[in-house]
Amino acid sequence: MTHLTAGDLGWFAAVLAAAGVFAAPVIIAAARRAEGIGLVLLLTALALGTGVTWVAALIVAFTLPSARPRAPRYPAAAPPRRW
Repeated sequence: MTHLTAGDLGWFAAVLAAAGVFAAPVIIAAARRAEGIGLVLLLTALALGTGVTWVAALIVAFTLPSARPRAPRYPAAAPPRRW
């Protein structure tokens, strides 16, 4: 029977952290409810070869328009004044 050592747990934590960083563009796009999340998924899948496509996926995740409606900057009409 083999036992886990502190070194084994360290490697496991490192691999888990690397997977989280690798999936960051998809997590960001999903949290923003981006409209083109498929593009982010594709770029992240292509990122297995180089880090350039991962950076592109991260940029796309932040720049895609969100599906959430934006709140108006200013109210449509000012409330009536009471004197």
